[in-house]
Amino acid sequence: MPTYPVGTIRPGGVATMAGRLRWAAVGGMLLAALLLQVAESRPWYRAATRTWTGNDLAGGLLGALALALAALVLLLLVVGRWGRVVAGTLTIVIGVIGLVGTLDSRTPSAEQLAQAGVAVGEGSASGGAWWAVVGAAVAALAGAVLASTAHLWPARRHRSETSTRAPDAQADPWKAMDAGLDPTAETPSRDAETPDVERDQTSSATR
Repeated sequence: MPTYPVGTIRPGGVATMAGRLRWAAVGGMLLAALLLQVAESRPWYRAATRTWTGNDLAGGLLGALALALAALVLLLLVVGRWGRVVAGTLTIVIGVIGLVGTLDSRTPSAEQLAQAGVAVGEGSASGGAWWAVVGAAVAALAGAVLASTAHLWPARRHRSETSTRAPDAQADPWKAMDAGLDPTAETPSRDAETPDVERDQTSSATR
């Protein structure tokens, strides 16, 4: 078994670490989308006669951000390196927007309280907004990991890429015809490939 100096990365270690970071970024994006979606339906503020959810206070912002994160995850299946960098940057922006939007709307405005017949300071926060805060933070962190490790993802193979090896006419006649070969032609025998000098030497030895 080969030994490696202390502090060096063994072969395959970079690929393993890159794979873990890749799944951490994608998993973080999905987790952030889930947290934001849950936060939208959780109660954020309670009063004696009324309870406000994240959807009531944030106005559907969190649901839209969760949908955007899910769309970015699907986009990662078809984009290249720079596309992943853009997706990571957008994920960071989504996290920042979610965090700022949550902090600005975590409690009802004076107008909302007046419409519900609740005096200012009568109710109290119920903690549902923290789901959105955590989700936004996870999104920003996942976006940073994605953008910084975009170059470590394996390169995508295009369908137009073909093998440089000539197709076997007998094994697959259709591919042979596409390559310009005659599938009905006989495979050259070993004797046909043997130089004339070698055949003359063989015939002389048998006489």
